[in-house]
Amino acid sequence: MVQRIYLTNPPRLLGLLWKVARVFLSEENLKRIEIISHTPDLAGKFLPPWLVPKEYGGEFVNTVPPGDETGVSIRRKITANDYYKSYQHYTANGIERPKPSHKDVSPSEKFIFKIQVPKDKKLLWDFTASGEIQFAIFKGNNRNDLVFPSLHLITNKLNEEGTLENVSDSEISFEFQNLSGYFTLKLDYAVAII
Repeated sequence: MVQRIYLTNPPRLLGLLWKVARVFLSEENLKRIEIISHTPDLAGKFLPPWLVPKEYGGEFVNTVPPGDETGVSIRRKITANDYYKSYQHYTANGIERPKPSHKDVSPSEKFIFKIQVPKDKKLLWDFTASGEIQFAIFKGNNRNDLVFPSLHLITNKLNEEGTLENVSDSEISFEFQNLSGYFTLKLDYAVAII
């Protein structure tokens, strides 16, 4: 949640825009926005010096690549190595993707797949679906005991995948709900325990 927004060195046009925007913002949101025209005040008066960049009178220096010391990202060409590759979570754990299972889910129906995870094991999964789907992973039969958030997805081109590490010695339920009222959903899914 945003606690404060500090605008430093605003252009002159911002004053006019601010007068218009004030009409539409609530009193609570107006209190969160602070316009600072004198930047040396930023480091001591408004924020701790370690949080303010050096350029604004603070002590912060970025040390995380690929940015420079001001925190600005250094531009570079995007290569094929930067592209996301499907099923990386399987190869990272040293296994091949298991043969996927196929299920046709009727309109407005749910398909629940249950699997028992032994002690000290983790669960790897992925799926693709031909249409809109509501997806959730929970423990046992208790739909309120989610171990992965309930998501509304369309995954017909890129698979949805993940790893669950803290679910050992429990029964895990995968729930797939077809959100279409007219079309059958074609679901391909794979689950591995390691």
